Amino acid sequence: MAFVLSLIYAFLMLALPLAEAIYNQRSPGALLYLYWIESCTLLILHPIRIWLHQRWTNATGHRYPSVLEADSNKLGRKRRAVQAGASPFTFLKSYMLPVAIFTVAHGAFILLLVFVFKIAGPVNPNDVRAATVWGAGVPLGVFVVDLFLLRRWTFARLQYSVGNLALRLLVTQFGIIFGMLLTALTKSPWGIVAVFFVFRVLTDGLVDWSKRKKGKLGLSDSIARWVAKKENKSIEQVRAEFEASMKRDDEHEALLNQPFDPNVKKRTG
Repeated sequence: MAFVLSLIYAFLMLALPLAEAIYNQRSPGALLYLYWIESCTLLILHPIRIWLHQRWTNATGHRYPSVLEADSNKLGRKRRAVQAGASPFTFLKSYMLPVAIFTVAHGAFILLLVFVFKIAGPVNPNDVRAATVWGAGVPLGVFVVDLFLLRRWTFARLQYSVGNLALRLLVTQFGIIFGMLLTALTKSPWGIVAVFFVFRVLTDGLVDWSKRKKGKLGLSDSIARWVAKKENKSIEQVRAEFEASMKRDDEHEALLNQPFDPNVKKRTG
């Protein structure tokens, strides 16, 4: 039920600009441009969130590259030791590069589809202005609200809030690519938007669901039986290893939320 609610939430958030575009008879290209403007705005605002959080909390998590935060919690995998960096902006630097690359790649697609070949339909100046205001205004409004709350955020909450942008950009790229195929089959520029919309609803729904679960989705009976059969273990052993892995993740998350101690050079999660 929680997943269904997350899908409904994602659908409604994406449906608002879609409904506005249909009501005002804007072209599909205006929507694609709008979502790219949103990504560009977040590319600016998310690093500011990270920088401010680092300055206000001095959380240890900012000393680790983001790739370490995605360390797998697979059953039986021992978390490796991680080295605290000298730079207070290690997380910020490792976050910026992949997000910037995806944003530029997305922008190149939008430039070709919307403004050069006009596959997604013509976009007039009024559409560009409306898409820019909507795409930049909503993230900026959320950012202003976050400024009053950011000081109290844990590093884990910050990571959940900014960490999904690269995933959304990647999904957007695949949505546009497969959407072009649907457009070629249907001869309608709305094919790109339709596939992109479905991909984004599913991705944003999964991200929201994961946030509600704090990234810990649990171990169902069916998955436990499948893992036990695959690894030739008892279900009890699989569950024990899973609980131990969750405990290590909780300890690691607590460590990342602590103020950084320069006298402690190496930490394990």
